[in-house]
Amino acid sequence: MPPPPSATPTPVPVTPAPTPTPPPTLGYRKLDVPKLFSGVKVNARLEATAGTTASADRVEDGSYSLDLTVHVKVPKPHQSLANLSKLNAQLATALPDLPTLLQTAAVSPIF
Repeated sequence: MPPPPSATPTPVPVTPAPTPTPPPTLGYRKLDVPKLFSGVKVNARLEATAGTTASADRVEDGSYSLDLTVHVKVPKPHQSLANLSKLNAQLATALPDLPTLLQTAAVSPIF
């Protein structure tokens, strides 16, 4: 009688060693975002400095901060019929007293 068949050996999977992830780099460079959806130009700048360990830096005040400066040109209001007519040529027709009103008009201080 022949010997009983032996169990089929199960191959042991060989898992390759994972490739180490390179350390992240935070180089200094100017990030220019051309325009936001509303047409506002954005200039962003990242300043990275060498720290200690992440666990130490995380609890230190000021380790991570954001300084934001907004530069705005405040427009002046139109104060003449000629300038207002550029917005709507029919204003003088719709408001016949507008030229007289503009002579004594004052701009609100909250404008």
